[in-house]
Amino acid sequence: HIIYAAGGELFLKVNESVRNSNIRLSLGSLGNFFILYNFDKVYNREEGDNIIFNIIQLILGLYMLVAVQQTRGFTFAVVLSLAVMILVSSEKQMQSIQNMVLLGVVTFNLIQSGAIEQFFSSLKVNLDTGDTTLVRLNAIEYYLGEFLKNPLFGHGIITEANPISRGPLGIYHYTDVGVFAGLARYGLFMIPIYLWPIWRLGKLAIHMLRKRRLRKRNALIFGLLVYLLGTSISLSILDVFRIFLLPFVLAIIAYTEREVCYET
Repeated sequence: HIIYAAGGELFLKVNESVRNSNIRLSLGSLGNFFILYNFDKVYNREEGDNIIFNIIQLILGLYMLVAVQQTRGFTFAVVLSLAVMILVSSEKQMQSIQNMVLLGVVTFNLIQSGAIEQFFSSLKVNLDTGDTTLVRLNAIEYYLGEFLKNPLFGHGIITEANPISRGPLGIYHYTDVGVFAGLARYGLFMIPIYLWPIWRLGKLAIHMLRKRRLRKRNALIFGLLVYLLGTSISLSILDVFRIFLLPFVLAIIAYTEREVCYET
């Protein structure tokens, strides 16, 4: 990214595109999640923690999220997750007030800068057939229809190069419409693959909302839940590019459930 910005040259073989006169690169399956992880290590640090490495990684991650990845869906999901993590990271009433004030100040500055207005204006539907939002809406309609044709198995075992996966116009992608494509692709088998982990995260979050000592220590669970929900409409972890995160999600859930069980 830095080399391209300086001289317009590409370094190494990467799948790149250009947006806003800058090279655009994905953070892969784990990059966005590790922004949440490093934020949790910094914001909810414990006595004796050496967090210099996490601070550096958090700064780099946020810069890459906005300037390098440049993907609205991921930016929205990560920012919303961080906001929720800030809200739940309190053990005392005064800390809760401080967290809410912090979020209020950040939100006010974003509104004043026009960043929020610009973000939502980019989501407006343009009747131009090349408009990405309109293409996604049509893709949702197509994939829901495909699911209803075969709700048990969906499309079954086919590659993304198969014409069925791309729709009648050949321009739809599983990766663009999240759970809607997941239903068409996996049928009802999407429930144990995707909805079951989200249900377990939700169950943990509800349980820990009642216990301040657990809530702050496990703020990452809340952030992870919001992140999965925020990326459900698009860019979900169901596709081949991001599904590597799923076993990490399952491991974090299992570890936290065990810890919470002992605490209770």
